Amino acid sequence: MITVKEEQVHCVYQGKPVNFEESGKFAQTQDLEHVQPFVYSVMMWRAKSFIESMKLKGHALLSGKVGYYPVNKWSSIIIKTDHDLKLASYALRALETGESEVEYDDLTVALTK
Repeated sequence: MITVKEEQVHCVYQGKPVNFEESGKFAQTQDLEHVQPFVYSVMMWRAKSFIESMKLKGHALLSGKVGYYPVNKWSSIIIKTDHDLKLASYALRALETGESEVEYDDLTVALTK
């Protein structure tokens, strides 16, 4: 089992649309098929199929019966960079204090003036 987040955004893979048509009227996001990127917060395997796959193939991440479990937006925050950590810190601070305003960097402020 692997956790995922549900997104309704226009997605492209290798230059081709994944969940929308290029011809015709541009689809509204709420009408799009969900895409589900992995969020890795929880990953589970049955020990038997995992061990068997490791012995046979040398890998086992997607071994046995694979299922996906959608989690909420707060649980789907992934931190890989300093920027990700800052965004998560802002979100946590706003959540803890009940503030709805977040400080923006100079570039964002300059663009909104």
